[in-house]
Amino acid sequence: IIESNNGISIDIDMKGTEEVPVTLELVFRKGGQLKGVESVTQKTDTYILKGQSGSYTVENDTINFGPGKAEHKWFVVRGALPAMDAPTVYITGFTPFKHTIQLS
Repeated sequence: IIESNNGISIDIDMKGTEEVPVTLELVFRKGGQLKGVESVTQKTDTYILKGQSGSYTVENDTINFGPGKAEHKWFVVRGALPAMDAPTVYITGFTPFKHTIQLS
């Protein structure tokens, strides 16, 4: 995790058995508005970030996040905790998984 003037950058590097699905969750409190994400129709409040950036706004506060990665749409994976009852944005891929996400 690296701090910058306007947020943080998180480097994620997962290794091990190849082609294992990886699902990262960005969970937000209810009551805001997401932009730049794609709705996943199977589930309410479930989104995927395919593009370069997304944002979540509540009143005058905004969190920007990205870039996205959407290599699969498996959001329930074996051994994972149950999904939160809140707006959730997923970033997905396969091992080996290397991705940097920025939050500001």
